[in-house]
Amino acid sequence: MKDEMRINSIKIEKLFEIFDYDISFNNKENLRIITGPNGFGKTMILNIIFNLFNRKFFFFQKLLFEKISVFLQDNIAIIISKKTEKNESNVKFTFTQNGENLGVFDYSDKLENEVWKNISKFLPVGRIDENTWVDHRTDRVLNRDILLNEYADQLPEAVSRNILRIKSPEINTILDSVKVHLIREQRLFKKVPNIERNYRERNYREEKDQTIMIETIQTYGEKLKQLISHNSQQSFKISQELDSSYPDRLINEKDKLTK
Repeated sequence: MKDEMRINSIKIEKLFEIFDYDISFNNKENLRIITGPNGFGKTMILNIIFNLFNRKFFFFQKLLFEKISVFLQDNIAIIISKKTEKNESNVKFTFTQNGENLGVFDYSDKLENEVWKNISKFLPVGRIDENTWVDHRTDRVLNRDILLNEYADQLPEAVSRNILRIKSPEINTILDSVKVHLIREQRLFKKVPNIERNYRERNYREEKDQTIMIETIQTYGEKLKQLISHNSQQSFKISQELDSSYPDRLINEKDKLTK
């Protein structure tokens, strides 16, 4: 088994209980462009790949789907199936190579509780009730889904990589062999904390009251402006120092030439 492997294809059945997709990544250009109308699952496909290989298995509990098949090199396949009974979701991860079973992993409440324990230990968040948390840094009120999907990756890497580490060495090797990074700033707008709100006093619980949307170009444009201003000041300072020392440097150079 290779240390680093590529994804050959991914097949998704009943995404959002509606869509079926079969996407191949096995091409010479090493490039695949996914296009489609809003709401058809383009970003969700990327999230599926990212969360699988970064061991964010809780993501699949909330996702509406029937079956996901990810095919890698060396005839390795990862099959994710989901059954929901009595409002409880059971997600099963099956790993095979050449059709032979390498192992099966069921996402359980025990593993999710381990995630909660580590989030409380390493992140500055406090629990308000069973499904509500608050970020002490920003006073942002979070529900369970937001906390799991947005904050779990802020855990120390040594912790996040081992929270949901599977016992099977073969399965761990497969998950470690595919390196996936997701660039989330793909839109022209981004959410930022609304610093004018006092969440503790006014008890804002809706995300729309806690954040505001600003243009991405506005954010980075302001940072670029500050950087240019800072470097211009530094350049001016150095230029002044050189100008003031020029007579002395000229005399010193003249003395060196006459000696």
